[in-house]
Amino acid sequence: MALLGDAAHCPSPLSGQGTSLALVDAYVLACELAAADGDHRAALPRYEARMRPYVAQNQALVSSGGGFLLPTTRTRLWLRDQMLRLAARLPVLSRLGSGIQRAANAVELPDHRVAAGRAT
Repeated sequence: MALLGDAAHCPSPLSGQGTSLALVDAYVLACELAAADGDHRAALPRYEARMRPYVAQNQALVSSGGGFLLPTTRTRLWLRDQMLRLAARLPVLSRLGSGIQRAANAVELPDHRVAAGRAT
């Protein structure tokens, strides 16, 4: 049995990557199962080897920052909202999204046609 997406990798809700992990997980697992002619004993280790670095990079997105994104006082809530409003206008703040973009693109997806033995 294999767990996919949030159940398998427990990304923080602060990363915004739960859906991405779930979709990539399902695709990669299907490709590995097709490449192994359905033999899960061969497919699952390859699936894990391909996914582990991608998952680790996405989980690392939220090593800190929870206090900023989930403020506990009205003042911090106001400050957070002001910073988010300014983010699009300030190049320094807009660059913070580059870590998310790198993590989201940190996996090379297999070609499902090759995995299923029908390359075109």
